[in-house]
Amino acid sequence: MTCMKSVLLTFCLCAIALIPGNAQNLIKGFEFTPDESFTTLDENIEVYQLYRIDINKEDIQIEGSSSIVVLDLDGRIFNMNLYEDNITTSVEYQNRPHLLGGSLNTGGIVTLTINDDYINGYIRTGDNYIYIENLRNIEKGVTDNLYVVYNANDVIETGEHICGVQLTESKTNEYQNKMMPTTMCKLIDFAIANTYDMVTAEGSVTNVINHNLAVLNNVQTNYRSEFNANLEFDVVAHFVPATSGADPFPSTTNASTLLSFFDGWGDGGGNTSCSPCGFGVNYNQASLWTDRDITFNGNSGTVGLAQTPGWHHVLENYTSSAASLQAMVSHEKGHNYAALHDPSGSNFIMAPSVTITPNWSTSSVNAINGRVSRQGYLSNCS
Repeated sequence: MTCMKSVLLTFCLCAIALIPGNAQNLIKGFEFTPDESFTTLDENIEVYQLYRIDINKEDIQIEGSSSIVVLDLDGRIFNMNLYEDNITTSVEYQNRPHLLGGSLNTGGIVTLTINDDYINGYIRTGDNYIYIENLRNIEKGVTDNLYVVYNANDVIETGEHICGVQLTESKTNEYQNKMMPTTMCKLIDFAIANTYDMVTAEGSVTNVINHNLAVLNNVQTNYRSEFNANLEFDVVAHFVPATSGADPFPSTTNASTLLSFFDGWGDGGGNTSCSPCGFGVNYNQASLWTDRDITFNGNSGTVGLAQTPGWHHVLENYTSSAASLQAMVSHEKGHNYAALHDPSGSNFIMAPSVTITPNWSTSSVNAINGRVSRQGYLSNCS
């Protein structure tokens, strides 16, 4: 078992790529043309560009509250003002990635997760969402320094990927809390767990950690400036089994069975004391990632299942598209906060099928505001 809580931080010593005279961090990409087509990539993304980028975590250094970072994709320039800890982590990681957020110098929104040979995130300019991620996420076996850049509108949803809904009775202690006054920001103590097949799929424990944190970093923007209170995530526990024998979760593909076991294993969530429990710390909300093709009520198109309302959800690593995973995780979290499905085909996060959109419906906003207002135990953000 690798339970990432109290391990020493380590750093690699690498040169810092700077633009002369301006002390700006530079991420330099060179357009790449493959000798042959990438079948899986072509099946999942309609239009894209490929780049060769050599990146190490130490290439980026954020000084003070924020720093200028330049992404140069063979002359396609993005000047970004980025800060660390777009999501915070109380976990002491051995090789924690940069979890960056911010904007372009012309506005918009940027989230980037950067580690050695790893970039995942997006740049929003107007209605355009430009994603960048490792090509190896989509095409297995390619070198680590190849990246794919694409617009969210060009993602091809191969089949209908739907969410199962498991309505739950709310725990008594939550509704014993009185309504909290509207505040600017509430902190969610968030826990992440994985089944061992995530390590098999991603290739290493470090890759799984990068994957989990990158998706959450992208999801964060869907929970900021959307509700009565900003909801900010602090990762307080991160469980990744290093071997199959360290995996405590049943081998089933039944999402309901996994969710029920996860709820009992975590034995926490909300304002419940966690002693003892699988994570070993108290938390307000938790994800279980799996690479299995999960089912719910016999439907193999299910990619997520959440307690509605509740504190736990199960997520299928069903695609390599960062845009699709962001939409799926934002959706399942919405269920935890009591949001129900919007009409099928609607352009909202809570549509029954995975929908790549930043939009919450009015009914979802009202449900989430009501749910959060009852969680009077949530800490204010610092």
